[in-house]
Amino acid sequence: MFKRPSGDGFFTKQKKQSPEEKAFVKIIREQCRQDMINEFVSAFPEQIPSERDIEGALDVLIDQLRSSGQLQQMLDQYLQEKIADERARFGSGQGK
Repeated sequence: MFKRPSGDGFFTKQKKQSPEEKAFVKIIREQCRQDMINEFVSAFPEQIPSERDIEGALDVLIDQLRSSGQLQQMLDQYLQEKIADERARFGSGQGK
């Protein structure tokens, strides 16, 4: 029978992402996908990148952003901009 690993194994090392971070990472992956494909093709013109190659490159990018603290900074800035947009959008109706 399969026994799930416990302790500091693969399943417990990764910090659980907040819903906001998960959505933001999805946005980054979508926006960077074509750039990753273009970089791969320019570096290896004789090869066609597989989906696995692109996903791996995006994983590395996200890991680098996360480990340097840049991902959290980018997320904070993104959320501040979204909050400001929502306040501007709904703020004009307040004060009645």
